[in-house]
Amino acid sequence: MTVKIYYSNDIHLLSEAFTNVVFNQSKDLFNLPEIIIPNPYLMKWLKLQFIESNHLFINKSYNVIESGLFTICQKLTSINKPIEQLDEMTLTVSIIEFLQNNKPILPKEYKNYLYDSENNIQDRKLYNLSLLLANLFLEYENSRNELISKWENNEQLFTQNKIELFQKKLYTYLFLKNNNEKQNLETFSLYRFWKYCQNQNLFKKKNINLILFGANQLSELHATILYNIAKHIDITLFQLNPCSEFWEDIETPGEEKWSKIQRIKLLHNDEGEYLEDNEQENLLLKFWGKAGRETIKKLTLIDEEGSKELFSESIWLESNILKRNSVLSIVKNQILHLQNTSVQKINQDKSIQIIGCNDIYSEVESIFASISANIRSDPSLKLTDCAILIPDMDTYAP
Repeated sequence: MTVKIYYSNDIHLLSEAFTNVVFNQSKDLFNLPEIIIPNPYLMKWLKLQFIESNHLFINKSYNVIESGLFTICQKLTSINKPIEQLDEMTLTVSIIEFLQNNKPILPKEYKNYLYDSENNIQDRKLYNLSLLLANLFLEYENSRNELISKWENNEQLFTQNKIELFQKKLYTYLFLKNNNEKQNLETFSLYRFWKYCQNQNLFKKKNINLILFGANQLSELHATILYNIAKHIDITLFQLNPCSEFWEDIETPGEEKWSKIQRIKLLHNDEGEYLEDNEQENLLLKFWGKAGRETIKKLTLIDEEGSKELFSESIWLESNILKRNSVLSIVKNQILHLQNTSVQKINQDKSIQIIGCNDIYSEVESIFASISANIRSDPSLKLTDCAILIPDMDTYAP
């Protein structure tokens, strides 16, 4: 089977390629492609792009990545009965029941939190703790495979940790008791269903086309499932990538410092010892690129490992936007080609503006003034064309 990955730093080029692939693979109305788009707003935008391209829009549901991969795994098996995906709320209810009925084995920290001075359990705290544990378990399955593997073998990752010991007991009760992966089970988490299918060798090759657009938060579990199901179906991925060069080895300042300490290589000058900087790295990728880097690294591994067992192809879609001479285009071009920031001064324009404010109220006033001025000066601009990114919503919320 095949894996084809489209990369570009221009989302409009990716959407055009996505539209063409969906249109070509949808000519057989009895075998429509499975489409995964992780963000509902991105999903809405892509639908509009599809219609504007003068293609006939196909009234087909689009899945987010968790439910989408679960559906694909179901279709690759010969299991006839319906199997439901375990959701956060169902898992939370099960944890509430366990905590209510197993007070003697609860860690002291849990008891102190859940019970009041009269030894009555507090419902709100019980719900909050159960919801937190449910999210933790699902996150462990997505991104902490080494932890789950230890628990499955009745071991601990941190041998003397009482909190982990209790979490292991709870996870075992919820997922592993009485051989919880037996055939008559009707509810699975994504991880447990995929593992059950793998252990039972249930996946079969089928004529299914999977299209995935913009998986910016691809977990370890998602990447593993994609790699394994690519042996049975054709997969097409569309991924926004700011850099056309290899940049998966770029480290954040903290990672770089730790790596240098591990190498124990210190340089000396008149002020003492110091760690050498890598002048070839792009500073914007270095400081702000970690989240995107992890996803690109997983996709690269799928591409490289997949080429050993199946046909794998990577395609870079080149954008002409970077030919412009604006400050933003120059910065994008430096990131695209993994160049360090220029030492030459660039004439300032409005494509990137950095404004210093005294406090958060001044920041909000400046943003309001900027949006108002831009809308008045450009009649084609709408409020929906403006986006405000806030790193700390709790601080700025009313």
